[in-house]
Amino acid sequence: MRTPTLRRTGFVATLLTGLLLTASAVHGVSGMDTTLELAATPPDRPMLVSHHDSGWGECDGLRDDRRVT
Repeated sequence: MRTPTLRRTGFVATLLTGLLLTASAVHGVSGMDTTLELAATPPDRPMLVSHHDSGWGECDGLRDDRRVT
């Protein structure tokens, strides 16, 4: 294989890769709208959330070995 042919093949492969990456990015950004719409819809029934504070801080690295049942 001659050098000019190899250079042309490499150039075409680089352009094709760039175009495919651009198409992939456009597809991902256009699909993001649908994902955000699905995430924004409220659930069918309300969810109850309970937060139990054991008195120990979460960030201080201390561990509370008491089991909460």
